[in-house]
Amino acid sequence: MASLANVRTMNGYRAWNLARSQAALRKHYGRRLKDVTIADIGKDQVALRAYPGLDTCDMAQVEDHIIRTTVDSITPAELEAAERVKLGGEEIVEDAAAGEATRLGLGTKYLLTPERIVQAVLLHNLRNPGKIIPIPVAPTDLASISLGVRHKAQYVFDLMNLAASPTVSPALNPSEVLKDQVTLTIVNEETSLGIIRELVRLNHLGLSPENTLFMVQEKGLGISIEDGQLHYDPTSDFKLWNHGDMKMQQTLAKKVFWARINPKKGELERIYLSPEELEIRLAGMKNLISYPIEDLDYLTGSINMHNLALALRLGTEGYHMTMEAVAQQDPPQKGGFFTFDPTTGKVVCIESDCGGTVVVNDDPASLARIAYLNKNFNNFPFPAHAFKALSNQEMPDHLTVKGGHLYTQTPQGDQNFNLPTAVIMWEPVQSIRNLKQLPHCAPTLLDMLKQDQQPGFLDFARSLNLI
Repeated sequence: MASLANVRTMNGYRAWNLARSQAALRKHYGRRLKDVTIADIGKDQVALRAYPGLDTCDMAQVEDHIIRTTVDSITPAELEAAERVKLGGEEIVEDAAAGEATRLGLGTKYLLTPERIVQAVLLHNLRNPGKIIPIPVAPTDLASISLGVRHKAQYVFDLMNLAASPTVSPALNPSEVLKDQVTLTIVNEETSLGIIRELVRLNHLGLSPENTLFMVQEKGLGISIEDGQLHYDPTSDFKLWNHGDMKMQQTLAKKVFWARINPKKGELERIYLSPEELEIRLAGMKNLISYPIEDLDYLTGSINMHNLALALRLGTEGYHMTMEAVAQQDPPQKGGFFTFDPTTGKVVCIESDCGGTVVVNDDPASLARIAYLNKNFNNFPFPAHAFKALSNQEMPDHLTVKGGHLYTQTPQGDQNFNLPTAVIMWEPVQSIRNLKQLPHCAPTLLDMLKQDQQPGFLDFARSLNLI
């Protein structure tokens, strides 16, 4: 199978994915593959996705390898160094905003306004009088700003406050600090044009156009099988192939770009970076931090200097990825979980749908056995290393059947398999707070209110013509 280093186009990448899926099925079924149907694969997909040797892994041993830490463990010198990195534009912020929110059922989360969220909750309550979801804030009491723009605006707001802080010496011009920052926003095909046009119209919220990068995560067709041979089925639905695919697509040609209005034509123009150019940019960065757009803590604190300081420290110790562990919740939540693999001698992060018979994804009692969940808050110190690993190494291929077709999905956390990874846990123990399901709408509205109530935030929003 060709190395991904030689697969720089989307067509080549899709062909490579098909080939490795074919190889995975051949390994599992052997000679029986010629008689296998998609329905058979659906019945066997738990076993197909199961992490090899999971029955020998030990979740209890994670405690011996996890890095437990507190804010007090970060020295003043480390905080000052982190501040210089942040204000100097040496950390790239990646916003994962392409997700379709299938569990939520409201479409692209980036575009969700308070009004849209409340409408969805009201409709749910009318249809389910026995399962009322509270509406703690009237939409009229909130600024009519979408979740994605709130996410972006908070980052700019926090940066400007940090740059103007009396602790910063010498004093910095907040506008100049903004120009140095680099962001990468991942959007989907359906909503990309509107999102990008809006940010261009808003002058990138003060960020530099050349440093405000985008990538449109393309969907892929489903796969069918005939006589043991896989092929993309044009009758299948196009679907996103999960967060890991988002990372892999960044290594392809004509994917990452910045945007502007062409001064001669008056049209939106995309200026693409080659993979080599992107790698050069990443080589000049001390850290890349990847956030999901639905993270609620971000709405009132988009910059965590202690997290950055720890990531920088761990980077100097040879780690090129840090993952944050949190405790399991009640009721138990599915998602990425940590366990210790004695074969590799390290802690690995595994999706609960790859738990085989050890962790059963749809069994609450089984999920309750998970001691440590992944918060999906990942740092990549010296991110050029992570980019090279993506370009040259495979991440696990998770095959899943949806709507009668096979799809290949690779979770984002799986980059811990090809990078030296530190798993950290902050004390007091953090929790996952994001917008995944309708019951999460209530805390989302409350956090939007907290965001609006920050001193100066609404005036700042007005200055950017957000309201």
